Amino acid sequence: MARKTSFEHQIELAESLKAYLHGFQERLGYVAKNYRDKCNDLYEAGMMDETYADFEQNYMRETVIKIASVVERINDCDIPFVERYIGELEQMRSNHNK
Repeated sequence: MARKTSFEHQIELAESLKAYLHGFQERLGYVAKNYRDKCNDLYEAGMMDETYADFEQNYMRETVIKIASVVERINDCDIPFVERYIGELEQMRSNHNK
């Protein structure tokens, strides 16, 4: 089966990737929130203060920070790359149609 290589198809693929990245950021945000909520739920259910404080400060907080860093990188690097690529494809399509 031949692969579609038209500019329109390539733009559609890139737009699909961009939409996925936006959704991925959102899902990662939910994961971090759910992780914090679960830890808080365990504390409310009776986890010892010392255990909760140690886990929250030394483990969960670091993981949530790393998740936020991934979300930020997607926003600052990945999505702008895809947007530039879409712009280049649109320019090539425009030049090709002249």
